[in-house]
Amino acid sequence: MRLDSPSVPNAPRTPAATPSSAPAPAATPPASPSSSARSDQFQANTARLPPSDGVPTTAPQQRIPQRSLGFDVVEGAAEPQTVSKSAAPAAPIKDYQTTSSTIHFDEDVDLSNLKANLDVSHTWRGDLVVKLTSPSGKTATLSDRAGGSADDIKGDFDLSEAFKGESTKGDWTLTVEDKAARDEGTLNAWSLEATGTPKEPPKPAVVPVAISDVESRYGWSAGSWQDKLLQAADKKTGSPDGKVTVQEMDDYLAAPDDLQFLSSGVMQQERAQVAGGAKQVADFDAGWQRSMAQAADGNHDGSLTSTELNSYLTGVKNAGTGAATQWMPDQKAAPFDSRIADFTKEADFLTPAGGLPNSTLLSKNYMRISEDTQKRVPQWVSYSLTAADIAERPAGVQRKDNFKADPELGANGSQLNDYKGSGFDRGHQRPAADSVNQESMDESFLLSNMAPQEGALNQRSWALLEQATNELVEATGAKATIITGGLFLDKDGNPLPPDQTKWIGAGGQKRVGVPTDFFKAAVLQFPDGSVKTFAYICPNTTNVGNKQPEQAAFLRNSRVSVDQLEQKLGEDLFAGLDPEVAAKIEADATPSFAIPNAQNFKFASVVWPQG
Repeated sequence: MRLDSPSVPNAPRTPAATPSSAPAPAATPPASPSSSARSDQFQANTARLPPSDGVPTTAPQQRIPQRSLGFDVVEGAAEPQTVSKSAAPAAPIKDYQTTSSTIHFDEDVDLSNLKANLDVSHTWRGDLVVKLTSPSGKTATLSDRAGGSADDIKGDFDLSEAFKGESTKGDWTLTVEDKAARDEGTLNAWSLEATGTPKEPPKPAVVPVAISDVESRYGWSAGSWQDKLLQAADKKTGSPDGKVTVQEMDDYLAAPDDLQFLSSGVMQQERAQVAGGAKQVADFDAGWQRSMAQAADGNHDGSLTSTELNSYLTGVKNAGTGAATQWMPDQKAAPFDSRIADFTKEADFLTPAGGLPNSTLLSKNYMRISEDTQKRVPQWVSYSLTAADIAERPAGVQRKDNFKADPELGANGSQLNDYKGSGFDRGHQRPAADSVNQESMDESFLLSNMAPQEGALNQRSWALLEQATNELVEATGAKATIITGGLFLDKDGNPLPPDQTKWIGAGGQKRVGVPTDFFKAAVLQFPDGSVKTFAYICPNTTNVGNKQPEQAAFLRNSRVSVDQLEQKLGEDLFAGLDPEVAAKIEADATPSFAIPNAQNFKFASVVWPQG
C-alpha cells in the first residue's frame, strides 16, 4: 500500500557493517512498579509454564513460507471489474471501401462479458459488413449484410461468447465495409463495455543472489552454519549454480531431504505421524519424513515411537551449529530470509518499506532492528513467532537478565549507565518470553532491543499485550510477524518537536530519547490460510491500572488500525502483503480472533474477548 505521510521524510536506511494442559491463571501485576523492579517483567514466565519440550500442537500444519504471505492467501475470487471506452470518429463510409476505428484499453481484464454499441448512419444497411477484432487478432462479425433496405445500424451487440477469456488490454478495431454501390453513410460513434476479472500485475522477476556475495556482505565463512544452509538450499534446486533466492531457502526448509536443518514445522509434522502410536519406518512418506524416521529409530527395529522421536529431536536441538543435523527455528529462519531478500527484493515481512531518518539496520539471528542513531532507541524491532516454535521451545530456556550494550553499535549505542537511576525500565521490544531457545533469549537482552519505558506500562498493560500475543499464536496455530517500536508524538498525535524530546543518559547527558508512545503490530497467518492484522499505540505513561480489567481497558483504548499506525510511523510495516489483501485487513482497528480452548489462554481471552 502507498503511504501518505508528508510529515515524516523518507531517508535511505544504512546497514551496519499442544501446549501444557494446565490452565494458565490470570496474571497479578505488581502493585507499584518502579525502576527498582526487574525491568520488562513478563508475567507468563511465572504464571504460565512453557509447553513441555516438543509436545505436538493440536493441529500440526504444513510450513507455509512466510515470504509468500499474502500472495498465497485465498481471499475469494477477485471482484469483477467493468471498463468502458468510446470513440466518435464521424468517419465516412464509401462504396466498396472499408472504414475503421480503434479503441484502446490500458486495463488488463479477462473478459466474461463484452457489449458493443454502434451508431452507424447508412441507407440500405444490407450493404454493410461490420466486424470487431480484439488485440489478440480474434475477429467477430456484428452484422453481415443484414437488414436489407432498412436504414442505419444502431444499438447494442452482445459479444460475450465470441470474446470470452480474451484480454481487454490493447487496441480493439472496428471495421465497416461497404460491399455495394449507390448508398453511403457515416460511422458516427461506437463504444465497448467490458466486464471480467482483472489480471494480477506481473510480479517482478526475482534475480538470485550469489552465495559468495551474501557471505561477503555478512562475514560468513565457508563451513559456517550460514554457508551450509545456503549450499543446502542451492543443492535442493537440483541444478546448483552458487546462487539462492528466499523461495529456494523456504523450499529447502519445508522439505530438508538431507536432514541438515530441521525447522520447527518439520519437527511438528514428524511428531504428528507418531502421536497416535508407533509407526513403521517404511510407512513414512519417501524423502525427509522417512529419512528422519530412520535416523530417529533408536533401537533400529524398523518402527518409530514418539519417545524415540522426541529423544532424537531433543538431541538435534541440543547439538549446536556444528552438528550434521541442527535445529532451524522459524524465528531464526525469518531474519536469515530477510537478509537474502535484501539482495533479491523478494517479499520481506521483517523489513518495513519507506526508510526512516537517522536509521541503522541491524540484522541479528532472531530479529531485525532499525536503530535511531540520534535517540539510541529502536525505531522498530521485527521478528517471527510461530506456534510450531512455541511447541518446540526447550523446557530449559532461562531468563538471566543479562542486559548488555550491542557490540555492533559500540560506543554509539546506548549503554547500561544510560538507564541507571533514570526511573525507567529497560523495556524489551522483542519480549524475552517470545524467545524460542537460549540463544534467542540472550540476544533479546541487547540494549538495541530496549527503550526507556515507564514501569507501570512495561509491567502491566504492555506485559499483558505481550502475553496475549504469545498465547494467540499458540492457541490458533498461527505464524506471526510482529513489529514493535517507539514513537515520538505530541498530544495531538503529530511528530514531536525535537526540543520537546525527553532524554536520559549517564551523567545527565542527553543520550537516550524517551518515546512518548510504544506500538505493537502483527500480521498473523492461520492454518486455514486466512490472514489478519492488529495494531496498538500505547502511551508511555504511569497512568495504567493495577488490576487486569483496567489494563485490558487501557489496551482497548490503544487499538488502532495498521494503516493508522503506518501514518504515525512513516513506513509501510507489512509491505510484503498483497496490496488487495492489505487494503482489506490493515484498515481494521478492531479485529476479532476466535481462540480455541479459550479457557486455557486467559491473557489472550482478556485482550480479545470471546463470544
